[in-house]
Amino acid sequence: MAWRDWLWRPRGLRPLNGVEVLPGGKVIGDARLAATADDVVLADVQFLHGEAAPESHWVMRRRRFRRPCRLSGTALLLAVASGHNFYHWLIESLPRLRLAAEAGWPVERFDHVLVNELLEPFHHETLAQLGVRPEQIRRCRKNRVCRVERLVVPPVPGPPGAPEPWVVEFLRARLRPAGAPPAPRRLFLSRAGINRRHLVNEPELLAALAARGFEVFRPEERAFAGQAAAFAAAECVVGVHGAAFSHLVFAPPGATVVELMPPGYETPCFVNLARLAGVNFHRVTGEPAGPSSASPEWRDLRVDPAAVLACLPPASAPAPEQGGQAASAG
Repeated sequence: MAWRDWLWRPRGLRPLNGVEVLPGGKVIGDARLAATADDVVLADVQFLHGEAAPESHWVMRRRRFRRPCRLSGTALLLAVASGHNFYHWLIESLPRLRLAAEAGWPVERFDHVLVNELLEPFHHETLAQLGVRPEQIRRCRKNRVCRVERLVVPPVPGPPGAPEPWVVEFLRARLRPAGAPPAPRRLFLSRAGINRRHLVNEPELLAALAARGFEVFRPEERAFAGQAAAFAAAECVVGVHGAAFSHLVFAPPGATVVELMPPGYETPCFVNLARLAGVNFHRVTGEPAGPSSASPEWRDLRVDPAAVLACLPPASAPAPEQGGQAASAG
């Protein structure tokens, strides 16, 4: 492939539902950029995080050798630039299936569905639930430029951190567990098994939450369906900021959610998601704990249990015995 400066194309008048159909279209690297056959990058298609002006993003200036690959037939670009992360996958990637279908491109029409290079079990589980067959899945690679005979590129549904309301409706309709949920659950999302953003006084907070009927829930130990089912039955959720809060889309309207934030870090993604899902959202910012040199996003924190308890409604039932362990100080 002959490299040149990438041009950021103004969108102007969009095709049906914003879905682009590109003969000979290209996907550069791990789905960061989509381009036309003559190497013009599409604007407003793939988010480039960390830079307000996308044409100034480092990926637009970087030059590196990437091996070419070719795919015959028709491919759907489902992946987004940060699609390895559960939030971006659930909220930004998967809803593109609906946009494509509404533009006349249901998933069964595609020979290939292009996803990110690094895949976790939740990628495969959600794709299967949405009708994507294993043989359709093709991973984008950081060291490749993939040229497709016909590339279908839906837009990302909403600006970063602010999805459009229909996204929650789509995910609930297609991925929320069927059937009546069990008795209301109160979940504390532990990060004890995660290597960053720890709550250093977790035992102290758990002792306080135990009296309010909370159970410890570790999302990373459950399959996607188990995580979604737990949130669908939750009347209260407390935890440190993390991608597991994406499951708020499955929580019942009126549930109470308390997000514990590292000091110096702000992001609107779960505030906006909670508003669309109709849940009562509270944010408690902790105090710094650990090295001050750490990025605020990953910094350990300490919270005041009294500040967390002040956000919670009274316990309506004894601590549940199913699906998790009772919260304790031990």
